Amino acid sequence: MKNQLLKKSGILLLAVAMIPVSLFAHSGRTDGNGGHKDNKNKSGLGSYHYHCGGYPAHLHNGGQCPYKGNASTSSSSSTKSTNSGSARPTYETTTAKFYIDENYLAVNGIIDNGVTLVEMRPLCDALGIQIEWDSASTTVHCSKGDKTFSLTTNSKSAKLNGNPYALERAPKLIDGKTLLPARFVAEAIGRVVSYDASTGIITIE
Repeated sequence: MKNQLLKKSGILLLAVAMIPVSLFAHSGRTDGNGGHKDNKNKSGLGSYHYHCGGYPAHLHNGGQCPYKGNASTSSSSSTKSTNSGSARPTYETTTAKFYIDENYLAVNGIIDNGVTLVEMRPLCDALGIQIEWDSASTTVHCSKGDKTFSLTTNSKSAKLNGNPYALERAPKLIDGKTLLPARFVAEAIGRVVSYDASTGIITIE
């Protein structure tokens, strides 16, 4: 008789153990906020705690669910990464070909919406332009004879012979190289610029 009682008790305990823990998460229904009162503090979390759709009993620190908050943060990070990864430059790289006083010169640069910007040093040296670089403001001050001009990276506002001048495209600083609009640089010192579309050569006279 005792053996039969022990056997039945063992089966009952096993059946209870197999019931999902979530059934014992709380004894009362949750309110509209996903929580309920716990007047006897059985959870050890005080007189009120949350379950938020089946999660273990928890509190909302700072008014935010720790379970749903983690999911929101993860989603936001993923979206930010996706957005930054989809960004593309608005320019294309190129090697600009020049004839300057009948001398050939190839200079690395970019084409920014139809405007050719090239590395500052090779072009200015070929044109005999003196350069002063202000690293604090990323501004280049250039001069040749009585002609002067100043340009600042990422700004369309320039100075030409002391007067304000609006550039079509802003100079850029890319991989440590300052790129200037080639036509503006040449014309600023009184040179004439022409472009041969069939050869892709820029002639500066």
